[in-house]
Amino acid sequence: MAHQADWDTFNTPRDSEIFGYEWWCDTVAPLKEAGVLDLVTGETKFNSELNIIPTPGHTPGSMSLIINSGGETAYIMGDVFHGPAQVTETAWSFRFDMDPEQTEQTRNKMLDRAHQEDAAIAICHHSGFGRVIRESGKRYWQALYVQLNGFDLRQLEPFDRTRMSEVRA
Repeated sequence: MAHQADWDTFNTPRDSEIFGYEWWCDTVAPLKEAGVLDLVTGETKFNSELNIIPTPGHTPGSMSLIINSGGETAYIMGDVFHGPAQVTETAWSFRFDMDPEQTEQTRNKMLDRAHQEDAAIAICHHSGFGRVIRESGKRYWQALYVQLNGFDLRQLEPFDRTRMSEVRA
């Protein structure tokens, strides 16, 4: 599934100019030709638990996922954010955002929605899930931690592979 706006933007003779090689022609166009790529234009209900929503800015057809399952809500934010700092500093633009002003508007809209729904969010270029919290009038990213087989993953130091056997036990 892809957004029609991205199809229209990238399915051009300028493909190699945009990507440096014929990426679109080699990777995405064959899916459409094979009949296995659906193009959407707005919010799309994939099934009872999964909605695909437009989150334009990074590209005209950027999309994110909303998962509603077991009484919980999670947003998989795609390229709306490129790191947790943009939760607080929504105007900070990523070099490859095609429309930085639209991206900022989308960030603010999605942060407000996630906060109102107390939804967990995943930022595409950052590991893990978090929630939006407010303090002193600003929004912040708060990482969510999980337990795996009773082991609190917060106890692991970054890149501490020596203790991974405890997690697998």
